[in-house]
Amino acid sequence: MMPIEPIIKWFKSPKSLQGIAGMIVIVIVLAMDFAYWAGAIEVDTAPTGSNGGGNGGNEVVLPENYTETISDSLEHGRMIATRIPHPQGEGEGVTYNLYTFPVEINRSEIIIVSDGDAGSPPRADGGDRNDIDLYLYEPGKDASGDFDSTDPDYEAATAYIQEALTEDDLDPGNWTLRVECYTGNNFQYTVEIQVLYSELNEGEEGP
Repeated sequence: MMPIEPIIKWFKSPKSLQGIAGMIVIVIVLAMDFAYWAGAIEVDTAPTGSNGGGNGGNEVVLPENYTETISDSLEHGRMIATRIPHPQGEGEGVTYNLYTFPVEINRSEIIIVSDGDAGSPPRADGGDRNDIDLYLYEPGKDASGDFDSTDPDYEAATAYIQEALTEDDLDPGNWTLRVECYTGNNFQYTVEIQVLYSELNEGEEGP
């Protein structure tokens, strides 16, 4: 317990400006010390490099993963982009649907999977009668119109309706997925789009 006599004596004695300033500093320090132990002042004790990254103590908050499952259809009557003759001789051209999805930072991976009714019998070349192809376009790029007038950044284009497209380190922005159909039949399909955000590796910096 601090003795009170010296304090009373100090108040009764003549004081210089230096003495008054010194007492004010002592009172401030004691007040802050009391506030700290009482819990009124919080001290940041967070570890350096959240999410596994050595980024100088700046916390890296990753966006939530994005998942969208789309059920849609492509119809023979909507053929709008002429390209190649249909194997069954039912007309020329392809049709497509466009979907946009957000990518928020470069540390991301997209996974796109398509599936649907392959149709029967198979095409003359052994592929599915209902053939889906996936084309991915970076932000700001036009994905509409004739295929020859567009230039996709990534693609999955086999002769089958089941396609899978996986890419990482995409630039941020709204990417466009073009689901293109090379078919002579109306049919339903599904497309699942996932955007996954990973933790930083040791030594890498956050956004």
